[in-house]
Amino acid sequence: MAKLPRRKCKVCREWFPPAYSNVVWCCPEHGAIYALELRAKEKSKAAARCIRGKHLADKAERQANGCMLREHQAVLYTLSRKMFRKHLR
Repeated sequence: MAKLPRRKCKVCREWFPPAYSNVVWCCPEHGAIYALELRAKEKSKAAARCIRGKHLADKAERQANGCMLREHQAVLYTLSRKMFRKHLR
């Protein structure tokens, strides 16, 4: 007969025999603590994704505005050159 599998609890690091293959805590109290830790970790990752998304959107907007500014400057430059050339003639 095979030995019972053992696993370490994610909260207290004690060895325990798991009831199911997806159980990583030794008692229900530690299961609740572990679930709260996982939820806090998910929230922080979601907040980081939100901040990164806003940053990328702002960056894209700044780049688009810079491109528009360069286009406007190019138009103004060509107009001023044309006017200057007309003035010289």
